[in-house]
Amino acid sequence: MVILNSRKKARAPPIFTQQPSESVYYFSDYDGKPTPVTLPCQATGSHPISYRWERNGVPISHGPSHTGELVLNPAQETDAGNYICFAANDLGTAVSTTARVQYSYLGYFIGEAQSYSIIEGLLLTVPCEAPDGHPAPIIFWVDGNDRPLFANGSWWNPDRNLVQDDAGNLVFLAALSSDQGNYTCRVRSPTIPVFSPFSARKGVRVERGSEGVPMQPPTILGGAGVIHTLQGEDVQMYCLASGNPVPEVIWSREQQPSFSQVTGPVLSLRNVTQDHEGEYKCAASSEQGHVEATTILHVEGKVFPSLVVSDETPVPEVIWSREQQPSFSQVAGPVLSLRNVTLDHEGEYKCAASSEQGHVEATTILHVEAAPYWIVKPRDTDIYDGKTANLLCEAGGEPAPNIKWMANGEHKPEHDGKPSISVENMEVYQCVASNKHGSIIANAILNVTAAPLIAPSDVVASRIGTSTMTVEWNLLTSADVEGYKVFYWTQGGRETPQIKTVGGRTNKVTIDGLEQGTTYFVKVKGYSSEGDGVASQIEVAKPGERQISTPGSASSVTQSLLLVLFALFFTVYLH
Repeated sequence: MVILNSRKKARAPPIFTQQPSESVYYFSDYDGKPTPVTLPCQATGSHPISYRWERNGVPISHGPSHTGELVLNPAQETDAGNYICFAANDLGTAVSTTARVQYSYLGYFIGEAQSYSIIEGLLLTVPCEAPDGHPAPIIFWVDGNDRPLFANGSWWNPDRNLVQDDAGNLVFLAALSSDQGNYTCRVRSPTIPVFSPFSARKGVRVERGSEGVPMQPPTILGGAGVIHTLQGEDVQMYCLASGNPVPEVIWSREQQPSFSQVTGPVLSLRNVTQDHEGEYKCAASSEQGHVEATTILHVEGKVFPSLVVSDETPVPEVIWSREQQPSFSQVAGPVLSLRNVTLDHEGEYKCAASSEQGHVEATTILHVEAAPYWIVKPRDTDIYDGKTANLLCEAGGEPAPNIKWMANGEHKPEHDGKPSISVENMEVYQCVASNKHGSIIANAILNVTAAPLIAPSDVVASRIGTSTMTVEWNLLTSADVEGYKVFYWTQGGRETPQIKTVGGRTNKVTIDGLEQGTTYFVKVKGYSSEGDGVASQIEVAKPGERQISTPGSASSVTQSLLLVLFALFFTVYLH
């Protein structure tokens, strides 16, 4: 493709410089103070550019604005929905990413103070009963001195055999006399940081048994479970095992050499991918026996980890592992946490609970699904009038995304599902990839311009005397020709040639002021309102070559002709 020079200022369809991010926009009315929501939308391109918004596919009014920015002030619950901005001019329409606007709230705890009694060495579950909220609130526990029971984002305290289960409840795997005291369940919202309600006091009393705690084999309650998560999220798998002595819990994943065994009741996977999907086995073992449980990880949406607990004593040691996954290290504890889950986390995790009473195992399979992501995005493309271009659009995700095509924001159902389409009209094309986890959109401008003028043919450069040169060529037949440009330069000066311009009906030019005894290089271009055309081949004009004689002297051609005539005459005379 030839890059056209000397164009008029290019006219262009809208191109977004600002548009909504792919994250969720939350608003709340906490403490009676509604919060505003601002959705950006601004584009460059030929003016005028007009903007419009749709919420859930229905046009809405956003008032006059030099940009397309939409301000919801104050935002109300009825404003929640999916917003799309359209930027348009006479050359096309660009479509923004979807802005998800959601109402954020967090409720209060209800209920009064409660007390719980447990025999030392036995399992006790203290319910949190957290309030509803959106997005889902973060649950954590503190002791009577308001100190967190778990550190660094973990839900397992191995020193005290404490676990926070998937429902947010506090689990004492084997209550100790030192566990006696008061506890409080607290919640916080990731979108309302100034508000953190807490439950009424929950008192725990630990009593000594008259005959001590009998030996018991490991037990894992709940059996196999299924966890659903979304690619990129963190996952926690739980394998709460009890028994006396406390069993060791090991997680493993069969046929996954990259997964290293993990010890502990909680298996954590960060940034889950589809490679993490599969079956995970939890084995709990002690000298009293061995038990296993399986968890299946399916990467899809939010995480709903399975809870496996036991009321047997002593509490077994829980180890999480993943077979045939050498990159996975064993995790100890009843909760396996996986952060920033990716597709690589998909597969089988094994939880093993062990104590002197025995060994048991359970397997959890993690299946990872993913929102759409780009493999190949459609790109802006330039073509000449009368030609066609192929736009490519390929997206990944789990399940496989559906592909939808639009032109200037108008749906083109005949192209749906196609990874490549052939187009020829100057428009802004949109490719939308979507599955049940979300959607992504890309804009691609097809810029159609007039084809450049062809190169002039039969260019001849001739020296006249010592400092003058003539250049001739055949006229182009295109009606778009406005004139011709003759470029000429000496050796080494191609990057900065001199230029002589003539009208569209002229096919010859005389150039004066040349350097004597110097070779010149020449090329010719036609030009139109769209810019310069293709250049001719370079002609070389050397001193002494193709020289045309000045008036009063015979040219070399004339002299040769006279010699030929004389020879013919002489031959005839002899005969």
